[in-house]
Amino acid sequence: MRVIDNLLYGGEAIADLAGHARFELMVDDFRRARAVEAAVRGVEAIVHLGAIVGDAACAVDQDFTVQTNLDATRILIARAKSAGVRRFLLASTCSVYGASEGELDERSPLNPVSLYADTKIAAEEALKTAQDVDFGSTSLRFATLYGISSRPRFDLAVNLLTARAVAEGRITIHGGDQWRPFVHVDDVARATVLALEAPLEAIAGEVFNIGSTDENYRLSRVGEIIAEVVPGVEVGTNHQLHDRRSYNVNFDKLRDRLGFRASHTVRSGVEEVRDLIALGRIGDYRDPRHDNFRYLTEVAAHRRLPVSARD
Repeated sequence: MRVIDNLLYGGEAIADLAGHARFELMVDDFRRARAVEAAVRGVEAIVHLGAIVGDAACAVDQDFTVQTNLDATRILIARAKSAGVRRFLLASTCSVYGASEGELDERSPLNPVSLYADTKIAAEEALKTAQDVDFGSTSLRFATLYGISSRPRFDLAVNLLTARAVAEGRITIHGGDQWRPFVHVDDVARATVLALEAPLEAIAGEVFNIGSTDENYRLSRVGEIIAEVVPGVEVGTNHQLHDRRSYNVNFDKLRDRLGFRASHTVRSGVEEVRDLIALGRIGDYRDPRHDNFRYLTEVAAHRRLPVSARD
């Protein structure tokens, strides 16, 4: 396995792989065509996870976001095809559905309300255009993630609200009527492996929502679950601040085509975060390194965002 990463967020997410005989790390910027050309040489399949993730994080430096999420994706697609790569998986997002009504599947109209979603839609379109008999392209639209990973994130709703409930005894839900589909980071990894191992004809040219239909919740219900799992927490609602994104997503295609079943629920995710925060195994969940927006804001303030890539 070969990874190309500029380590903008540090290397802890892949630290456990260091020294493995079948792991190779290229510390470079995938906005650089020459770096990408070297990275894809001899590769059979690509999982493109690199992106600025999250609405707020993408707004920190919009030019940098477009370069990273879209321009670099186009470079990677072109170099992958030239190198004879057969399979290309793009990490996309259910945020592409934006503010939508009713249950949504992969054929539903897209209604983006953020730069993040705009760049992912454009990246999906670039990949779809590149699809041919020798290049199998697949877009994976991840639901809203939760759960603890090597670099735990606390700018994600379930993780952040649970951490606040344990540490501060009070949480606030903004709005509450909005629908969100949720998926544990471990389940996203398993679904991605299923797509890698599936017959190419089953996934080539396809889009898959990644999550579980049973795991769609209104944000108000997430607050109720947290209150059930963290006794004594006070749950407030702020109706003045309201995130207009709302999407209730169907994931039956992933289940029926690839046999995916989620192994986690929001409740079990809340329990996981609760226990680790209570045991002090996370450290300070408010540290900016756990929050894409706050971390990138600090980096930008010190003029440490990578400059435009040049070969």
